[in-house]
Amino acid sequence: MRPLQISGASSGSPEPIPEPGTHAQTVEFRLGDGSADVHLLLAGMAVAARRGLDDPGSLQQAERLNAADGEDFETLPTSCAESADVLEAEREVFEADGVFPAALIDSVLAGLRGDDDDNDDDEVGDSGSGDANREELIRRHWHVG
Repeated sequence: MRPLQISGASSGSPEPIPEPGTHAQTVEFRLGDGSADVHLLLAGMAVAARRGLDDPGSLQQAERLNAADGEDFETLPTSCAESADVLEAEREVFEADGVFPAALIDSVLAGLRGDDDDNDDDEVGDSGSGDANREELIRRHWHVG
């Protein structure tokens, strides 16, 4: 079976390769850390892409979130509990079209809320045992594989 060739890419084709349309808008994709479930990460990116393409207010939101001026950035959640709050507020977006079943969202929310990391910074503090506490936090929260 021969691989599919793009029109104009073959040296024998007289047709020119069309110039792609360009737009100043970009897509930013940041990889999750080693503890991210790659299947959920990619499914979430697909949901975000679909939402961006379907939502008539996407261009206005992109303009509002534009980081070109380097000011007024919206902040991301700083704890698992805050992440759970954001996920719960947006869960209908992820559950749309059955991409993420409600039971899966419930399970992720329970896991995030069960981590109780709102006070983890206090555990690492200046008490002199910060290194041991930090190592325990890494061991407890950094799941690779």
